[in-house]
Amino acid sequence: MAAKKQRCWRYTIGPLGYRVTVQERTFGGPVYVYWYDAKIRGRRKRSRGYHVRDAAGELIQDQVNRAQQEANELSTRLMQGDAPTGPVTLGRLFALFRREGFAEHSPRHRLETERQLELWLNYLGAEFVVAQLEAREWRAFIRDRRAGRIDARGKRLDEPAKQQPVRDRVVGKALMVLRQACRFSTRCRVKGGGFLLDTDPTAGLPIPNEKNPRRPAADAERLERLLTVADRVSMYGTDGRRVRSYLRELLTLAADTGRRISSILALRWSDWDPEAKPYCAISWRAEHDKIGRDWVTPVTPAVRTALEALRMERQTVGDVHIFADPRTPDRPVTRHQATGWLRRAEELANLEHLRGGAWHMFRRSWASERKHLSPKDVAYAGGWKDTTTLLKCYQQPDEETVEQVVLGGRPLRMVR
Repeated sequence: MAAKKQRCWRYTIGPLGYRVTVQERTFGGPVYVYWYDAKIRGRRKRSRGYHVRDAAGELIQDQVNRAQQEANELSTRLMQGDAPTGPVTLGRLFALFRREGFAEHSPRHRLETERQLELWLNYLGAEFVVAQLEAREWRAFIRDRRAGRIDARGKRLDEPAKQQPVRDRVVGKALMVLRQACRFSTRCRVKGGGFLLDTDPTAGLPIPNEKNPRRPAADAERLERLLTVADRVSMYGTDGRRVRSYLRELLTLAADTGRRISSILALRWSDWDPEAKPYCAISWRAEHDKIGRDWVTPVTPAVRTALEALRMERQTVGDVHIFADPRTPDRPVTRHQATGWLRRAEELANLEHLRGGAWHMFRRSWASERKHLSPKDVAYAGGWKDTTTLLKCYQQPDEETVEQVVLGGRPLRMVR
């Protein structure tokens, strides 16, 4: 005799046109709510995110009451004209994402995300219905952005002379922000029940990977040549005259601490502890750290000497920026200014610019110089969350180490 089919739980309330149904789609599965939307001339559904049965398949009365109450309230609101209707447009999604999705990110991260949101709004339009996003639009964006037919703000460039092709990593950044916003929509609860979107429309769509990413590192000779000309690079002082820039100190800290240039520029004199042993220590604040973590690390004698000389030269102490902009002392110089000084030093030293180099090449060289040390300690000292990124993207092969590997083999004797 065939087993009796188990019936799913179901509850319906309201007159025709304002009828609401809550039910299990599968026995023991999550509860869904259904209602009629006149604007699309069809039914809408939302997952409620909870179950009305326990592990044994028995109904949980409290959950049943909860589902029935929500259905009653939604039916009433439908009759009052206050229902969760209307498609989720890109403009609506991004407005909620700005308010709730990345409010706690660092200012730099928020700025970068804002740029990508602007790109998508210009490319697809604020009225684009997110649920209609398909592989066709996804692939078209990859082709257009990769070929330079759209710029960094999502505006189409018809003249070939203005089109600048970009690498897959740039394309991938924009796609990841859109995916992040879509995933947020599946967790963002809306008035009336359920979530903003039932499913992520970007799920399963591929993001191109950079097969040969540019990750140049600065060797010792390059650093030495840059330090030789560093004092010839100037900036505007408080009186509008040209004075020596901070390039020498920035090069020293970048090469000897392995930290990101944004974290170095954000340092204050109160972050430096000259009394710490053996040479001194620096506190790296979470508010200026990419992964939002506080760190305290010792530094080299070269860093101590550079900071002491700069403090004597500038005559500044206390909770003020070490690398303050002379024209706006309450703010540090920007990373764009610092990068401009670095490019100027490369010109003075007759060095070819390394594409993808800038300040991160010193972070890579710092990590690579310490391959023989504990990865966990290197990650802490340099400000990496874990060793995965350190080993994958920063520590690079060098001629001497590769030679040691080639010559360092020994005969294999199997255990018998």
